[in-house]
Amino acid sequence: MMKEVGIFRATAPKRQLSALETHAARGNYSYFEEVKSPHVLANYLKQVLREMKEPLIPFDQYEDYDSLGA
Repeated sequence: MMKEVGIFRATAPKRQLSALETHAARGNYSYFEEVKSPHVLANYLKQVLREMKEPLIPFDQYEDYDSLGA
């Protein structure tokens, strides 16, 4: 098991992040297994989520999720 402090706060090396982006864009998802740094994967995930056209919870469903917490 990997233990890393500050996984979503640490910046990944740009070269490694760029390589991961290139492989993912080409559909070469097996490359993800070759990535040694959890920071590269975490930074890639943050970038994908940030660039999504619509959030994971669509705007029209916000009220449904908000009412669950009430």
